[in-house]
Amino acid sequence: MFSVMQDFLLSSFVSFLLFRVFLKNKLFLPKDKPNARSSHVKPTPTSGGLVLLIIGILFSFKTNFWIPLISSPLAIVGLIDDYLKLSPMVRYFFQLLTAVAIIFSTNLIYITDSFDSVLIRILSLFFLILIATAIINFINFMDGIDGLVAGSMSIILTFAIITGSTYLIPIFASLIIFLYFNWQPSKIFMGDVGSYFLGSIFVSEVFSKTNIYSSLILITLCLPLILDSIVCIFRRLCHKQNIFSAHNLHLYQRLYQAGMKHSSIAIIYIGFVLLMGLCSMFDNLYLIIFSIMFTIATGYYLDKYVAVSFSNSLIKGLK
Repeated sequence: MFSVMQDFLLSSFVSFLLFRVFLKNKLFLPKDKPNARSSHVKPTPTSGGLVLLIIGILFSFKTNFWIPLISSPLAIVGLIDDYLKLSPMVRYFFQLLTAVAIIFSTNLIYITDSFDSVLIRILSLFFLILIATAIINFINFMDGIDGLVAGSMSIILTFAIITGSTYLIPIFASLIIFLYFNWQPSKIFMGDVGSYFLGSIFVSEVFSKTNIYSSLILITLCLPLILDSIVCIFRRLCHKQNIFSAHNLHLYQRLYQAGMKHSSIAIIYIGFVLLMGLCSMFDNLYLIIFSIMFTIATGYYLDKYVAVSFSNSLIKGLK
């Protein structure tokens, strides 16, 4: 217990110090300039997720949790993208490499070896890679409102730690400190370096579970973020849009367009992540299903009666 508290306090102190130094001296922090699709109105330093990466790597040597090192190439690509805006193909290539590395590092590859058919093995591996890259991208897509992803992932890491993943404590502590600087009005964004890193950490947790049920429960915690992304992608496909191009059509973005504050939107998503987590603690399937249906119903209500409509936002974005 003392070691856990020591990791939390040390990570918090180092993270706070790094954020203060970065913000004061403008080190490594490109400015995210507002545009027609942005949810912020003034240039804001980004790439704050670099601190999460640094903390993750430093504590890897103490906790023997090596996923931060495995995720670092993708995170660095995210950092470069924050500066130079790389092509989607380059980013996805490194997401694929990271997904494969995580699958092998969590020994999930041996599950596919249990199938007799080579075709089934290949399809299983392809399916796992698809899930991993999708989750990484979904978390990245949702990072557009102050505190939304940082707050949601803080709750998710909390429940992961409660269920035994204490090696996540240094990253969790760093994320809490980041949330302090990222809450509305945000002083710093996490950037792609942060969202890719957190997405990779989450994927590794999902894939490291000992059974499918535990993995699905963890995915359920992230459902508010995943559902927003999936629904938005399908809607854009129906409107024959390029799903790899920038846009402002997510529910959280359209709630902002309707006049809702960043903090209010973030609290809604964080609240539903917390609801999912609390329901999962009771290990009651009916309660979990109820929480999922309640989240979907509330999302539908917000989409239909509160947010700017998808069609109107689409038309405005095309102008």
